[in-house]
Amino acid sequence: AEIEDLRARREAALFASKVSRWNLGWNTAFTVAEIKYASDALSLAREQHYFNANTSGYEGLKNSGYLSSLSSREIEALLFRYYDVVAIVGQLEQDHNDYLTGLSLQFMSNTYDGLLLVFREPEFLSEEEFNDAGIQSAYRELLSDPIIQAWYEGAELKPLLRAYEQLHSLGRAYIDLVQRTDGNRNEYLAEPEIYDPNDGTGYASVVRDGRLSWHTYAIDWSPNNSRAETYNRGNFAQFIDAASFDDGILKISYPGTDRLIGPPWGGIYIYIGGASPSHARRSRDFSEYSTLRLEMRGSRGGEQFFVNLKDRDDPDDGTQTNIAVTLSDEWQTYDFDLESFENADLTKLYNVAAFLFLDSRTRCHSR
Repeated sequence: AEIEDLRARREAALFASKVSRWNLGWNTAFTVAEIKYASDALSLAREQHYFNANTSGYEGLKNSGYLSSLSSREIEALLFRYYDVVAIVGQLEQDHNDYLTGLSLQFMSNTYDGLLLVFREPEFLSEEEFNDAGIQSAYRELLSDPIIQAWYEGAELKPLLRAYEQLHSLGRAYIDLVQRTDGNRNEYLAEPEIYDPNDGTGYASVVRDGRLSWHTYAIDWSPNNSRAETYNRGNFAQFIDAASFDDGILKISYPGTDRLIGPPWGGIYIYIGGASPSHARRSRDFSEYSTLRLEMRGSRGGEQFFVNLKDRDDPDDGTQTNIAVTLSDEWQTYDFDLESFENADLTKLYNVAAFLFLDSRTRCHSR
């Protein structure tokens, strides 16, 4: 339970930091919502957390000499491996928290006058004060500060998140082993299969417990007319909540024609290794899988969008196979045969799931 909570906190910091860094590179001017989001993301990135494992029972068992007398060698192996990973988690957390402390000490020598207060609470400024060229320039200078950027970058704790996942899997394997009553324990290994994004076949559960896999996600949209471009570029506020994670649910919101000036299309993409130009895309072999399974519902029912996959060689021109979906307001399980995505070579998938939203101004190739 503690690992689940820690992992959720770390993943929230990772996601918010990614969005804030992306927003900084995109915008020429900020909105109050964007600055507030960047401030909250920084607070998440600066948090120090520890997994406090109580090892007294394990140490007592080892010191008693009884551990070596257990009839189940699998239990002994799992215990040793579990507490090895506890030590790894502790060291990774200590290293990261020392890193955060060092950044805090460095940042204390910087002077931003009263800017930090209006960074944390930008709504205290009047609209005229907030939009003043001086305050906008000061915000950009603050967000571009190398130490601020280091805090954001430091939130991408892939080794630690992988260790959390490993510890959680070992704990589940241990509980399953102890609770078995049929005596068939030989199938259990001291090293359950752990997902490593840099090695082997991809993880079957790309979205789990309402959270995108921590190793990759991206948000994109495309204003394709001059009026929309004028209003939408540099106005990321309406997209900050495009994807959120609440109560074990991934919530996706597309503004579309609900707004006076909205994007003609928008997408949530789940990439291998993150969004990349065509010559630098990473991919993974998913050919041993046959089905994309999604459990979904709409807030009102009747919502329509498209699901697609892409391999690393597919062009970004909308010609991928887009399968139309219409939601009800009740939870339903939707199974998509991977062979239905005719353009996608499963041996080299780059985009392993995408949700494409359109309005009446835009057409796409669909089936």
